[in-house]
Amino acid sequence: MATEVVGYRLYQPHSLSHQRYNHSFALPLHLRPTSFGIGISILAIGVVSIILGGIAYTFYGHFYNPSVLIGLDIWVGVMYCICGIIAAATHFNRINNHLMNTYYAFAIISLFFSIIQFGICLASMFAPNAYYTHWYNIASIIFGSIAFSLSLAMTIILSRFIYCTPIRSGYAQHHNAIFQHYPSRKENIGPSASSLYLQIAQSGQFGIYPKSTSVNPPQFV
Repeated sequence: MATEVVGYRLYQPHSLSHQRYNHSFALPLHLRPTSFGIGISILAIGVVSIILGGIAYTFYGHFYNPSVLIGLDIWVGVMYCICGIIAAATHFNRINNHLMNTYYAFAIISLFFSIIQFGICLASMFAPNAYYTHWYNIASIIFGSIAFSLSLAMTIILSRFIYCTPIRSGYAQHHNAIFQHYPSRKENIGPSASSLYLQIAQSGQFGIYPKSTSVNPPQFV
């Protein structure tokens, strides 16, 4: 008897490998105390600026001083405080990349706010009758200069060691994926354009041969 042998064609699995670099957002160990100290310092400057801006409203002639009228030191001090708090939080939570990004953003914001504080307070000293609160402008200029130095140092450290370094300064991860193809239909096993037939003899032996090339089936003893 002859039986057509059909089955599924086997496919070799394919492997895909790629390499990805993860950028490290952690400061070097020797710079972490420095970053923490700068954050605490700018936090203190922010608190003092808020207090100074509130006290200035109690002195005579404050309405002649534009920097006092707009509450410059109050809202600038709030920004300094936020920056200092985030710097301290980053020191204790070193694996949060989003927190480090926020720290870097507020360092730049504090840098610009310190320039604004310095410029407005310096210009306010030349306002008419502003001499009643010149002490306030001088103190505010000093605090703005200190905040500028701290925020500039903070921005340089973060840029130099985290954000302006090559991406390969991080660590690499290797990913391997294996794809296995599965047939969606049955296919004849054997040579193309021919089916294999199985012939079983009475003795129990059998032979397999292509239909298209077999003229005489194999003989069994």
